[in-house]
Amino acid sequence: MKTLLLDIDYTLFHENTPRPHLKDFLERMHSKYKIHFYTAGTQMRVTEACRVLLHNLKMDSDFVRYMNRGALTRENCKMIQLPSGAEIKCLKKAGEYLMTPVCELIMLDDNPSYDNPHVKQVIQAEGFMGELNDDYLLRVTL
Repeated sequence: MKTLLLDIDYTLFHENTPRPHLKDFLERMHSKYKIHFYTAGTQMRVTEACRVLLHNLKMDSDFVRYMNRGALTRENCKMIQLPSGAEIKCLKKAGEYLMTPVCELIMLDDNPSYDNPHVKQVIQAEGFMGELNDDYLLRVTL
C-alpha cells in the first residue's frame, strides 16, 4: 500500500477552517493509502488541525491520534535547502523517517517545489483560502 503525504496549510485547511469535504476525502484516501500529514509547520500546527478533525468534523479518535502521532513536521523531518535557495519538503527524508521506499510516496501539496527531485510524485493541489463552496476534494482522484 502506497503512502499519501498531505500538506495542511492551504491544501486541507485555511487557518483552522477545514476544506469542504475533508472528512469524506480522508476516509476515501484512508481506504487506499497509508496517510500522514507532512507540513512545513510544527507539531503544534498538526495538533491544531487534529483538534478540528476530532471536534468539528467528528472523525474517529483513533484515526486522529494516528494522524497526530505519525505527522511529519519541520521538527522531526527536516526540510532541505536546494542550491536555488528554495526550502522543500524532502520525500527522501520522509521515506527514511517512515521507513518507506521513496517510490511508495505520493504528496498532495498546494505549493510544491519544481526543483524537487521527486516532483513526479508531488501532486499540486488547488490552494484553499477558506471558500465554503470549494469542491476540490471531491474532484481529487489519486
